[in-house]
Amino acid sequence: MKRICVFIGFIALLSACTKKYVTPDNHTVVIGGTTYPTVIIGDQVWTTANLKGFNGYHSNAHSQYGDYYSALFITLPTGWRAPTIADYNKLMSNFTSTDKDQYGYFHLNAAEVAPLLSTTGWPAPLQGTNQSGFNAQPAGFFSDPGQGAIYHGGSAYFATSDVNPENGTFGFSITADGAYVKGAKVSDTSYYFSVRFVMDRNSPPL
Repeated sequence: MKRICVFIGFIALLSACTKKYVTPDNHTVVIGGTTYPTVIIGDQVWTTANLKGFNGYHSNAHSQYGDYYSALFITLPTGWRAPTIADYNKLMSNFTSTDKDQYGYFHLNAAEVAPLLSTTGWPAPLQGTNQSGFNAQPAGFFSDPGQGAIYHGGSAYFATSDVNPENGTFGFSITADGAYVKGAKVSDTSYYFSVRFVMDRNSPPL
């Protein structure tokens, strides 16, 4: 078991145009007493539902999206970790082979992202097929604790554990433009994002 810390800043889009992925399996992982379904995509195993509990911001009106976090200290089962930018970049590499930004990160367009999205809830042009099993839902993000504003219905924002010494924390997002990773200032703690977890395939063996 290990204790990890997730820092959340900005995020990046998530997308899919199927190149290689493995169909959903029947495995699950128990985190903090809650059972989460998993899926094998390429060389990775991902949780397919957003984290909930652990003192995150909870919205009763949108409880199906899990909770939102700006920082997280949590003990994970052996092999599991909070995703890095490299993890999300590898996820995107399963759905495109050529489209990269100036920093070398993959960038999925609106058409490529469909296999990563849930089949319900997304407005056009983000009509999800969830062929990959990742099941990204339009949870948006939580902002401004004073007003409790949640932006949802057409985007998904996920925290990563990376910290860029120049730009701050990284995140992964899906919007109408597609999916990508991006940095933000560490001092900007007024945004709260969804959290997923990842494990290298067969480490430990499934």
